[in-house]
Amino acid sequence: MVDRIESGDAYIADALYGILKYPEDLSQAVSIGNAVSALKNTVPGDFPAMDLSEIRELIQEHKANGPVMEMKR
Repeated sequence: MVDRIESGDAYIADALYGILKYPEDLSQAVSIGNAVSALKNTVPGDFPAMDLSEIRELIQEHKANGPVMEMKR
């Protein structure tokens, strides 16, 4: 963990994005919020530095392999 500041805000913002993008599948919204929050913890400062492809990759990795202790970042 590099910096946990703003990880809760990142979760809420991207869970809301997921709700708007996938209103029929709220589990997708939770997955997006979780992934962004986890990725946010890997960068210093309060601006999440990741793109949608990295978020989707993390979600797919988690679904395929389950929880991991270290992220490739």
